[in-house]
This record gives sequence, structure tokens and C-alpha cells, in this order.
Amino acid sequence: MDKMKVRNIPQEVLTKQSSGDLNAAPKQALTDTSKKRQVTPESQIAHGQAYEARIEVLRGYASEDDDIEKVNEDSIDDFWAFMKIAEFSRRAGLVLLDSGDLRAVWRESDGHDIGLRFTGNQKVLYVIFKYDADRQITERAVGADSFDKVMKQIKDLDLLHFVKE
Repeated sequence: MDKMKVRNIPQEVLTKQSSGDLNAAPKQALTDTSKKRQVTPESQIAHGQAYEARIEVLRGYASEDDDIEKVNEDSIDDFWAFMKIAEFSRRAGLVLLDSGDLRAVWRESDGHDIGLRFTGNQKVLYVIFKYDADRQITERAVGADSFDKVMKQIKDLDLLHFVKE
């Protein structure tokens, strides 16, 4: 079974291979849900450029880390294919797992999280959390599925505010 340990990228690797702007990606994923964001061509371009830069940083880190298997190029291809379908309005934090798979995480300060692990062959391992303040419980969906079925899970949990409708 693959190791599922998530690695944090050391600051010296980030500053060596990119601008410090990439440090902001996970922080920007924490948002106020009262502010709905719209997907615009400009935001898609900006997100795409940030993702490209982040993936290059992760590639560089993987080449220096013996614990990380070869970067799974199919995983990266699936990430790009999914992003074209979903058109997320918020930028995800990206991490590279020891298996070489890419994982994207969107978090909100109110307890809503979406975590997607792209494994290749257009399959996604997902974990989705939605906090219901009225009932004071967290609903959770976990599984492995196709792009369309993952989007259905996001819709069923009423988390479409993460994506363009």
C-alpha cells in the first residue's frame, strides 16, 4: 500500500526555486464563505500559472527527496483535466505524496474541506467534509471515483460554492 504521508516543502526549497508567492496558496484556500467568488478567465489564468509554478517546485523537491517515488505524471495530467471540468473558483493547496501522486486541498474556515488525490487513469481518491452548524455535525464523503462522480459528491454535499455552476 502507498504511504500517505504528506510532506511540507522546506522554506529553503521554496525560495531557491520560486518566488515566495507560492507560500500563500494554502493560506488563500481558507476563505470566508459569505463571499462568493466567480470564476473569470483572468482568475483561471492566474490559478493555472500558480499551479504550474507550484508543480515545478514539487518536482524539484521530489528530485531531492529519497522518500518520494518518481512523480506520477498521470496524476498531474489528471489534475489538469479535472481542473478544466470543475473550474474551481478558489485556488487549492497542492502537495506531492510519497507515492508521487498530486493532492489538491481546498479548505474553508467554517469546516468545509475538499481533498482530492489524483492517481491517474482519471480516478480520484477523495475526502470531503462539510460542517453543519445547525446540527453541529460534520458530514463526510470518502471514496475513489471518476471525475463526474466526485463532482456529484461535491454537489450532493452542497459545496458547489467551491466551483462555477
